[in-house]
Amino acid sequence: MITAFVTAVALQSSMPVAPLIGRATVIDGDTLEIGSQRVRLWGVDAPEGRQSCMRDGQAYR
Repeated sequence: MITAFVTAVALQSSMPVAPLIGRATVIDGDTLEIGSQRVRLWGVDAPEGRQSCMRDGQAYR
């Protein structure tokens, strides 16, 4: 079972991907939308659109 999973992941990472072309729209701090395709930026930890933030113990926004 684990071997099948590792094989499937390895095959997906080596498959060619078509480039996304078009104007990007920012959805939130780590998500873009190009056409009908949403793209999450890997390794970026940004607040979500409705997430509240704190600064010095006070609500920031």
